[in-house]
Amino acid sequence: MTANPGVKTRQCANCRFFKNTPADLERSMGGLRVLGSGHSSVVSDDGMCEKLDRYLSGRYVCNLHETEA
Repeated sequence: MTANPGVKTRQCANCRFFKNTPADLERSMGGLRVLGSGHSSVVSDDGMCEKLDRYLSGRYVCNLHETEA
């Protein structure tokens, strides 16, 4: 996976496996609410990939990308 701003349509932020709402982040990262919350400004466009089970930037691109339906 690499950051590739020129390929916006295949970025994780546009993938059906990418979840980055505060509720999604708090649900997928046990103990996050103890540290603050998923509403934090440092979260930016980051989120969890349900396919890779990884915390990623929404700008990343990978070969498992599937467009949201």
